[in-house]
Amino acid sequence: EQDNQSRYSKIGGGYAKSVVMLLITSVAWAHIGSIDTVGGTTYDWGLNGPARRMICNSPEHGIHVLWMYSVSTQTTFPDRNMRYNFYDYSTRRWNWIAPDPMGSGVNAFTERCGYGTIDPDPNTGQAIVSCHTGSPLSPCLGRDMVPGGGVFEYCIGPDTYLWPYIAVGSNGWIHAAMTDNSTRNQVWYSRCTTWCYWEPPIRISGIGAPDPVWPDQNIAASKVGLSVGSTWMHCAGQGPDTGYFRESTDGGTFWLPAVTLPPPPAYGGDTIPSFHITSLFPYYDRQERLHIVADVMPYIGGQGYIIPAQIWHWCRDNEPHWS
Repeated sequence: EQDNQSRYSKIGGGYAKSVVMLLITSVAWAHIGSIDTVGGTTYDWGLNGPARRMICNSPEHGIHVLWMYSVSTQTTFPDRNMRYNFYDYSTRRWNWIAPDPMGSGVNAFTERCGYGTIDPDPNTGQAIVSCHTGSPLSPCLGRDMVPGGGVFEYCIGPDTYLWPYIAVGSNGWIHAAMTDNSTRNQVWYSRCTTWCYWEPPIRISGIGAPDPVWPDQNIAASKVGLSVGSTWMHCAGQGPDTGYFRESTDGGTFWLPAVTLPPPPAYGGDTIPSFHITSLFPYYDRQERLHIVADVMPYIGGQGYIIPAQIWHWCRDNEPHWS
């Protein structure tokens, strides 16, 4: 894992209804293989597309964990929020653990919200949490006052954008890949180079590559340089779905042309591989190389199937690129 994976983030996947569990397997300060229940929720639609970054490591501070939270059983989930917990390396404990997992953790926001991600500032260890909230729907950032403190200050983003996936770069800039609320099928990018100043969003899909047609955008930022990468896939609905990515080498000021991500050599025979709406997950390693993890589905006789799914890893610096 250390060869390819950034030490600052790990892939955040789905979680089961009513309880969230974190399996710690690669942290020197914790017991290898121990399982800690860090929170619970009644909300079981935690992901709307690809895996979001929901667990991160700040090497000098601790582990940040985020999940979509509710204790309501109503179908509207009026108390929905982004819930946060923190494993403190200095105390070797989780900061908010209750006898009932539904009481563990703290809400990151004060109003109903959802569909956010987490990424700590690599310089300070402070958690940066995103969500969309309000009317009209807008992205919002929450910044923990101190690493693991659980007291957040807030910054509302531009109106009519939602599903903000965020990544924090080596210089502390916050990068966001969002969907516009009017069409809900485009990828828009904005950044905060200083706290609470959102730059005007720019559209990065639909130029040299089709729009996703689904909120399956994702974003990653290097922790050792200025590279930023955004991924998405085009949900054609009439055949195998294709993947794309765009990169910036200067922290999001200028973006290189979109690149088509060729599918991996999955399945074989007359089965055609297709990316799924749960793809794609990008990250940068310690050498500032872009990696993409993809969920791949089979297309047989013109029909797509969700099983058997395969997980593939891509890096253009590897040979072969896919594994």
